[in-house]
Amino acid sequence: MIADSLNEARTRGLHLRRRTSLPWLTVRGHLDPVVQRHAPDEIIDALDELHADLGGNRRVLARNRAGTLRPGLVVASTGQLVEIDGLEHFTSDRLATLSDYPHGVEFGFSIDDYRALIERWRTKANAVFTRRWSPDFDFVGGRRAQRAYFDALLDWLAPTFTGHPVLRVAVPDGDVRSAVDRLTLGLGPAA
Repeated sequence: MIADSLNEARTRGLHLRRRTSLPWLTVRGHLDPVVQRHAPDEIIDALDELHADLGGNRRVLARNRAGTLRPGLVVASTGQLVEIDGLEHFTSDRLATLSDYPHGVEFGFSIDDYRALIERWRTKANAVFTRRWSPDFDFVGGRRAQRAYFDALLDWLAPTFTGHPVLRVAVPDGDVRSAVDRLTLGLGPAA
């Protein structure tokens, strides 16, 4: 979906580039040394609590081998991260993370709109993504929980490390054209 979104955005004059590795966005999450040194303590504490609430194993997260996660797209001129969120981002686990988002903080998407979309799509999303697991979320459906954690990690840390909120574009139905329409509105003419 990223490649299709990128191609569609280019045809409309949006200057985006493919994802890139970021030193603070790793499989160690909020326990990564770069994050521990530079992110505000209250964000690290909130992410630690969210990880535990989702059923994550902190010891396993800390022992993860060094490896980076990659955001979807990046606005070439500003470095703002853009996530094109397919069905896998609309699970019950993601809904649980959104209830922990702080009020009064600017995010690059409407939390209320995402909650409504999750209510609409979560039965299907949960069914599709239940069988997968991950080592730090070692239970059936653990991969869903891990994805929800990493979405929150990106949302909460991006402003500290990039100076911009993550712009999330909801595409649970896979309609890339409408996603790029919404992306164009979110970025405005300067992108």
